[in-house]
Amino acid sequence: MAFPLVFMLSLVTSLVAFPFDRYDVYDYGATGLGATDDSHAFVSAWEDACKSETQSARVIVPRGTFLLNPLMFNGPCHPKTIHFIIYGTLISPSSPKTWKGLDSSQWIAFKNLTGLNVYGSGLIDGQGMTWWDQSCRYHPNQVFKTLTV
Repeated sequence: MAFPLVFMLSLVTSLVAFPFDRYDVYDYGATGLGATDDSHAFVSAWEDACKSETQSARVIVPRGTFLLNPLMFNGPCHPKTIHFIIYGTLISPSSPKTWKGLDSSQWIAFKNLTGLNVYGSGLIDGQGMTWWDQSCRYHPNQVFKTLTV
């Protein structure tokens, strides 16, 4: 009986010594269906990872399709390293009108950070065709307003 007790104590001790540093967007209400805006879940997961008292935090984007409106992930953050791991698909809104009043050059942006790693086997789909379809090249007689920042 001593072995299981020692094992359980070491497991509990390791959980206390190394706080949980994994922030899955599903845990913050993301649907992953690609039809509803999951932006709030991403921002909430980021904020908790950024405030984490660990040396390294991970924001996990699991499999699924996540519709994201323009986002800014701000720092500075407490962890020395934040891993933003993408296994699913991130898609932007299909209409450029979503950016009305916003900087149209940014969809997903990170600001005031050091130690950020973005990787994974997922896909980032900015829905570029709708942007290219509006260009002067394809519509030379249409008047376009430029966005000044």
